[in-house]
Amino acid sequence: MESKKCSFSRSRKCRHILQNGKYKFVPYNKLFSRTKEIEIDSYGVFEGYANRDSLSYIEVYGLTGIPTIYRGTLRRKGYSEAWNTFVQLGCTDDSYVLPDTENMTYREYVNSFLTYHTELTVEKKLQDSLGLSNEVMDKLRWLGVFEDKKIGVKGLSPAKVLQKKLEEDAKHR
Repeated sequence: MESKKCSFSRSRKCRHILQNGKYKFVPYNKLFSRTKEIEIDSYGVFEGYANRDSLSYIEVYGLTGIPTIYRGTLRRKGYSEAWNTFVQLGCTDDSYVLPDTENMTYREYVNSFLTYHTELTVEKKLQDSLGLSNEVMDKLRWLGVFEDKKIGVKGLSPAKVLQKKLEEDAKHR
């Protein structure tokens, strides 16, 4: 795990788009709240969001003079709101190491980004602080980020803790 670079922390750069001849920029902290709903016949509704620097493809593909270029990713509806939870909390930050991650649980990890309040559950604090829908909360519960399971690895950044959780779940689902 230490030698791996978090795939989502690598992609925290601003997205560059050309839309109707105008340059548009989407910073990472706004990426998952600036989506476009796209319906694909026989497949359903997806969300599209900018993926990396679209402008670099103009020259590569000989598209000089086109008014719009947008390199994007499609995800099932609801993905962006759920992922934006992690972005807004600070869980995708790879610039510092959290203390005591070998003894911290995933529930404590999430709680460490929330205000101190002894009478509210972690779930309630998270939902209230970010105004999350019940649907997003169900996705976060399904992922297991509220579990009292130990992270069990020392010296991880917030992004690496999240990556570890996602990789663990991918193996078990």
